[in-house]
Amino acid sequence: MNVYPSVYPVCNNRDCRKKISENPGSKIVRYLNCNRAMLLKNCYIEMNISFHLEKQDQHYSVTAFPKIVGKSLGEDIFNYKDTIDELTEKLLELENLDFELSQNNKLVINIKNHSASSQ
Repeated sequence: MNVYPSVYPVCNNRDCRKKISENPGSKIVRYLNCNRAMLLKNCYIEMNISFHLEKQDQHYSVTAFPKIVGKSLGEDIFNYKDTIDELTEKLLELENLDFELSQNNKLVINIKNHSASSQ
């Protein structure tokens, strides 16, 4: 298993909330989709985690959202938004988990302790 957490700014317009590509070194971002400019520090922050899993010689590349991962870890993973390496290490050290996937095998919909799910 390997993992890649992504933290990214999103538009602070509640009707938009789309991912924004930031320009390195810039304090201002312009989002053309809703015609707004905002300070990078005022953008909302979103996160997702990409897991690469293997089961019976089949490989899965799946995405998990903070609510699912946070529930499994028992903590708010947004606390790691500035320390992604710590979150990555914590996720890589997880053992004996079962990942429940969506019907299309692209999203993690639940993470359970292996011993709890086999009962």
